[in-house]
Amino acid sequence: MSGRETAMKCPNCCAEMEEGFFGCESSEFTRPSWFKKKSILAIGGEPLGRLHISMSYFQGSRCKECRTLVLNY
Repeated sequence: MSGRETAMKCPNCCAEMEEGFFGCESSEFTRPSWFKKKSILAIGGEPLGRLHISMSYFQGSRCKECRTLVLNY
């Protein structure tokens, strides 16, 4: 890649997105997971990260205008 890359545009409002990381807790009881619907105990989700006792970080972009996240896992 050469020099400066073009910033990603928001898929919802077309504003310029900010690059960064989304952090979430990971512990012996929880880990980053994808859920198709909410559940009281947050069980039955598809794991997106490994189980470890620390924060999990996902690289991505956010739109401050419409509060949209685009994450890589």
